[in-house]
Amino acid sequence: MPDNPIDGALTVDVDAVIPVFNGERYIAEAIASVIMQSTPPRNLFVVNDGSTDGTTVVVERCIAENTSSTVIHVLNKPNGGLSSARNAGIAQCSTTFIALLDADDRWMPDKLEKQLASFADPANDDPGLVHCGFHEVDDQGTPLPHRHPVMELPPLTGLVFDRLLLVNRIRGSGSGVLVKRVCFETVGLFDENLRALEDWDMWLRICQVYRIACASDDLVAIRRHPRSMQTDTAHMLANELVFCKKWFETVRSERAVCEQWGHMIAENARRANDVNAAVALVERELSTEQKKVLFRRTFGSLFLYIRLKRIRAWMTGTADAKG
Repeated sequence: MPDNPIDGALTVDVDAVIPVFNGERYIAEAIASVIMQSTPPRNLFVVNDGSTDGTTVVVERCIAENTSSTVIHVLNKPNGGLSSARNAGIAQCSTTFIALLDADDRWMPDKLEKQLASFADPANDDPGLVHCGFHEVDDQGTPLPHRHPVMELPPLTGLVFDRLLLVNRIRGSGSGVLVKRVCFETVGLFDENLRALEDWDMWLRICQVYRIACASDDLVAIRRHPRSMQTDTAHMLANELVFCKKWFETVRSERAVCEQWGHMIAENARRANDVNAAVALVERELSTEQKKVLFRRTFGSLFLYIRLKRIRAWMTGTADAKG
């Protein structure tokens, strides 16, 4: 493989997909991180999910200036959300491997090279997915001083479905994976009913069938900024409820998992601008049985769960005593 990824470098059996919605500020950096790979993909599908800003102009400029061996394609579609945009891009891919990148993140130059090496390593026993290490950056792209909690845990490898149920431990999540196309053919595409946690849902479905591996090097920069989906507690809560209902029959007998999921729901309800409305949403969306299992310690009452958590936080003097 040539040292220089520009000017006629050989491509590898990988297609890449970048979904973008109003991403004019970051999309050029994301595209550059793909086409400058030491082992560049054959095709990059940029899926413009109904952007209303200058995304189209920026992407067209990137295409005009592209001198790499990767062919950049643009798919324009009405806004349908992240899962819809990813699915539209995946449907265009024809290679053995598919790589995903969110429009506000970027890859390190050797990401694909190291993940392909993990696929080729006989010790990994033919994985369907390889994830990788990552670091977080701020709105300007400056590395944040902390490490994400998942990076403090041993990387998930092998048959990991049971361990993945507790929390999403796929490093870098959407931007950090390289997936065999056959995985999507086997388990289906991203769930378009989920507008958050769609990554976790997909990795669970893949891990029910396939082994996974990890290229543990830091190969992705994940951007955290005020417009990040994770900062919208109401949005996250609504999708957590969809996610939990979807997987409830699978986890109902897994006490530790249900307690963790109940805590996840309660945290976003507690942090909502309108806590009463958040609690009402949970009451309306979850069945009595689901609430009893997820909020077992308070006999199915989210309201009591939040009250007890605040009392406990107040007694210990922690910052969680909101309200």
